[in-house]
Amino acid sequence: MGNRVAARAVRFPSTHWSLVGGAAQVNAEGRREALGTLLDRYLPALRAHLVAAKGLTADAADDLVQGFVADNVIEQNLVRCAEAGKGRFRSFLLGALDHYAVSQFRREKSRKRSPAGAILDIADHPGVCSSGHEASWQFTLAWAREVVGEATRRTEAHCRAVDRPDLWRVFTERVARPAAENIDPSPHARLAGDLGVGGPKVAANLLVTSKRLYARMLRDVVAEYAADEREVDAEIDELLRVLSGHG
Repeated sequence: MGNRVAARAVRFPSTHWSLVGGAAQVNAEGRREALGTLLDRYLPALRAHLVAAKGLTADAADDLVQGFVADNVIEQNLVRCAEAGKGRFRSFLLGALDHYAVSQFRREKSRKRSPAGAILDIADHPGVCSSGHEASWQFTLAWAREVVGEATRRTEAHCRAVDRPDLWRVFTERVARPAAENIDPSPHARLAGDLGVGGPKVAANLLVTSKRLYARMLRDVVAEYAADEREVDAEIDELLRVLSGHG
């Protein structure tokens, strides 16, 4: 019973769109908490989009994203305009960021100067005015990595909560580290010896269990922002396609 309670404790109770609704509400405390969670999930992908697809430096991307959050997301309560029936929230957010970037660069161009520590003139960053397939691809790649990373964190948290370090160790050595570091998976025989379990077959069975756990966590993460089960399946297919295309 204790393990089941602990397992539930590491789950994230708020769905993605309920977070969006919370971030758009008037209540300051609830809005701040929901907005903080949303921004934690999306800011890395927004920064990656500006660097990879728009050609900004990491510092310039940081400045622009911070301005976008302050001016549009917080001051204008941008999130209130998002609706689940009108497409993916990340597409809505990316479009808003692109519009903000263009307006900021045009403003800097019209002033004929670049404020200290700010972004350079639009002439130095022609990509900022385009938002075609490549921009969406770069953003999706960064977002896919965030989703996979969140699913991995939840898998580890679950294994710790239910006192199954063996599952996490096998998953780490056979799946997570090889994928992240481009190394060969640890042999089942070695893992079995390290863990003190029956043998390679037992280690292989542990791997099957850990992969199923990870797949469930990945579906949980995706389900927080997908509209239904069919969209969850489609989203996971896209995540795998994007990640496999970039190693």
